[in-house]
Amino acid sequence: MTGDFLQVPVLIGSTQNEADIIVVAAQMAAGIVVEKLGYILSDMLTLVAFTCSVRTTASHRVNAGVPTWRYKYQAVFPNISLRPDLRAFHGSQLPIVFGTYSGANSTQTQQSLSRFVQRAWVAFTRDPEFGLNLLQFGWPRLAEMGGPHKPTGIKLAREPPAVGAMCKLIEGAMVGIGDVLNDGLEVNAEIKAKFGVAS
Repeated sequence: MTGDFLQVPVLIGSTQNEADIIVVAAQMAAGIVVEKLGYILSDMLTLVAFTCSVRTTASHRVNAGVPTWRYKYQAVFPNISLRPDLRAFHGSQLPIVFGTYSGANSTQTQQSLSRFVQRAWVAFTRDPEFGLNLLQFGWPRLAEMGGPHKPTGIKLAREPPAVGAMCKLIEGAMVGIGDVLNDGLEVNAEIKAKFGVAS
């Protein structure tokens, strides 16, 4: 990436099991539910479509010198999950972010996490450059990752090396697929031009 993007501080992230909701919906629509297979499919789709995309986007911004913070939401609360087999699925963090989870069935951990996330997001919104400073939130910029446990159960830590390695393989494969598709489009355009076929 050449830096052709708005270079403002960014807070970006995903949930641990983004695709759970997609896979469960597909299984329900097909009328076939195989839980372990569903988890494997979800984990693969989450890695390719979400985790690696967020990682790549964040890396480009860090490399361009843009202040960047990243999160991975992993919490699972029964009063948020739509089904017991859903883990931290796409959108499951929103009730925590906005404090719209069921108060009657909430846990102390859930309440603490919600307060922390709300305070952090408001601090980032008010001061994107320094709002998540180490003294108040212990949330280092992405280039400085590796921090303490917070009393809310939040652990600020580096990405596991295996995830980075898998994302690099996926990125390489995607570039290769893109090159093949682009070559095919160029050949197709040449053939159409040669034979006077309109696009």
